[in-house]
Amino acid sequence: MAREVRNRHAARACVFAACACFLFGLTAAAEGKVELEVEDAGGFAGGQVTVNVRMEADPRPSAIAFWLEYDTNNLTFVDAYPGAVVTLAGKDVSWDFPEPGRISFLIFGLNDLRIASGIILSITFAIDDDAQPNDEFDLIGLNYSATGPNAEPIRTEFDNGEIDVLQCFEPAAPTSFVATDGIFGDHIQLSWLPVFGAQSYTILRSTINDPGTGTVIAVTVLPFYSDFSAQGPSFVSTGGGGCGGTTGQSLRYTEYYYWVRAQNICGQSAYTAAESGWRGKSGDAAKAGVTPDALPASVDETTTQFALRLSGGSDILPESIDGSVDSESIAIDSIEWRPAADSNAEGWAIVTLSSPLAADVSITIRVSARNSNGETVDATHTFACDGPLDVAPESTNAKSADEIVVVQAVAPGVPDFVASMGPRYAVSPALPFASPQRVAIPVPDGVEPGEMAPHLYVAGAGWCPAPFVDGWVVPGSLSVADVDGVSCVTFDANYGGLVQLGYLAPPAVPAPSNWAGGLPMAIAVLAILAASALRRSHPTVK
Repeated sequence: MAREVRNRHAARACVFAACACFLFGLTAAAEGKVELEVEDAGGFAGGQVTVNVRMEADPRPSAIAFWLEYDTNNLTFVDAYPGAVVTLAGKDVSWDFPEPGRISFLIFGLNDLRIASGIILSITFAIDDDAQPNDEFDLIGLNYSATGPNAEPIRTEFDNGEIDVLQCFEPAAPTSFVATDGIFGDHIQLSWLPVFGAQSYTILRSTINDPGTGTVIAVTVLPFYSDFSAQGPSFVSTGGGGCGGTTGQSLRYTEYYYWVRAQNICGQSAYTAAESGWRGKSGDAAKAGVTPDALPASVDETTTQFALRLSGGSDILPESIDGSVDSESIAIDSIEWRPAADSNAEGWAIVTLSSPLAADVSITIRVSARNSNGETVDATHTFACDGPLDVAPESTNAKSADEIVVVQAVAPGVPDFVASMGPRYAVSPALPFASPQRVAIPVPDGVEPGEMAPHLYVAGAGWCPAPFVDGWVVPGSLSVADVDGVSCVTFDANYGGLVQLGYLAPPAVPAPSNWAGGLPMAIAVLAILAASALRRSHPTVK
């Protein structure tokens, strides 16, 4: 099937070549450039080695094409995998073999999303058994091109790489090994730092902290693994939710112990020390999406506004909305209705109280309304004030045009997000916005931006990745961008709250139901490979 897909791409390239050349002739080149680099890698004779193709781009392209020349006497192509930035942009990778010793790659998708800087492709080769230590095999880029969303060409440069044959040695044991505690509803995520010289990793699992009782559950070439076979809670709280991250008295979890070792054709390392983890709430709930029933999820001593979710089935009549509180000292000043979508059937009742809550005080708010069918719908939620928000004085504000991402925050009573990367941020106000607001969260140094996704803290559900939270992030707005020289994950949010970045394999962006919108770029980009066959670039010198 994969070969069939690649052949279809090649066929389209041939059909559209003439149209593409015409279109390129009418489209002005974009300013800036795209820099592609094959990162050097090392492997052992008789083993496999994976090399990464990294991109630095300004402006960011929507499609990329290049050839890679390699030594077929000593290297055999095995497979290729898209980088996280490619997946995040909803693009596909296809390849073909136009000439012996040359692979043509096309990174393309039927949308106008741009590809962020980062690793765009990982390519695996097998090294010949007769290769000798210190042998070097060049990987040379040819016929490289990049285009923007309107098929405008972007100046492209290519930096060659090489594969070095290493002297055989046993790898060291993995370090920084962690397993998630209830973060994901349908799996336990394991991760560790890559080990130099490792060709694969073996993972043991047991319900007892004794590696002698463990069984091998996976062998992977990647420095992370998602254990979907782990058993979830034996019964689920009736409080709703679905992303994990919190424990409850009505849930019983299975704790697993894991060990991981590195290996190559020369030998294997010792296993790591045990790392324990457990699966969160129902995977079905997480996959179905989580809808917060109240905002904010964390309340401090300054909070006077609260939002309760109302679902009417048919249009809710705003003039019928009423509310009450279980307090003699605090009253409701006003209630504002804010639809969650184009229809009035779903939305938020924003309640403003006469005064804020005191520390360690809870309050129950009830709102009700009638819908267009004359039915009464209501919602009730208890908000607890855990104390003031602890603001780290040395923290750095996140980047936002409206400065709604205010500061690093630690809220009492909010569980830690063990898979997070970087600090926690408060996106204010933690209520539905009148219109979507652009948010930019800085990515910590040394972290691949395209592998990050924002996670929102949802009461009763824990830390939930953006795709699992219904109505939080505007579809198609999640991207990676430089803001004032800082690499950020950016998105349009419909409401605020506590946010952290964490790892997530982002969902692919669905292709349009017809070719009408993407046809001009499809014609131009799919023709790159065919057009490039008419010319031969000289290899660049590394």
